[in-house]
Amino acid sequence: MKFVFSDLNEPILFEENVINSLIIENQNLFMFLIDDLYRQINGESGVSVLSSDDSPIEIKKNVELISSFVPFELNKRSLIGKIISALEKTSVDEEFYLRTVSLLSEIERYIEDISFELPCHLECEKLTVQSLCKAVGLRLSGEKGNTLDNIIDYMELVREFENDKLFVFVNMRSYYSDSQMESFTETVISRKFRILLVDGHEHKRLCREKRLIIDKDLCEI
Repeated sequence: MKFVFSDLNEPILFEENVINSLIIENQNLFMFLIDDLYRQINGESGVSVLSSDDSPIEIKKNVELISSFVPFELNKRSLIGKIISALEKTSVDEEFYLRTVSLLSEIERYIEDISFELPCHLECEKLTVQSLCKAVGLRLSGEKGNTLDNIIDYMELVREFENDKLFVFVNMRSYYSDSQMESFTETVISRKFRILLVDGHEHKRLCREKRLIIDKDLCEI
């Protein structure tokens, strides 16, 4: 996989056992890149290009842009929706089918019982496993106080339910110590995730970091 941006002389190649970082000291270019990725993730056109085996692939489906870390939000709506769909599929397999039918029937009977005194007849037209999961406010519960573990969990879930994406982290180094980042990137490498660290200024170089710097004058270092 490689990433091409109009202001980069060479593409960024994503290889095993390497952490790619991009330092953009020019504020206008920094904002332009992040805005371009954000727009493409939301279905608009842009100038950044992501490719696999030299064929362009959609940024919308293959890039996850993460810029908020405190608090880190595990519960992305589209991800929760895919998890609910997976639960719904499991609910009708051989192991759970009878329990599912029994539970939904019991809920329907319960509604009928508590509404017995009402001067009307109620029906549960949309009672499904999906509607039940939504009704209970299904949410992912992360490790309190350990944002980096939550981020790794989130990446695993995205890989499982959406795609094996490129994760672009914006100014992540400003939130975590060098030792925390070393531990995080070692986990990323061991689990074969692809990430790009984008920062506005330099931090201490990580052990397996491949760094590209664009300075204020738009020169690559």
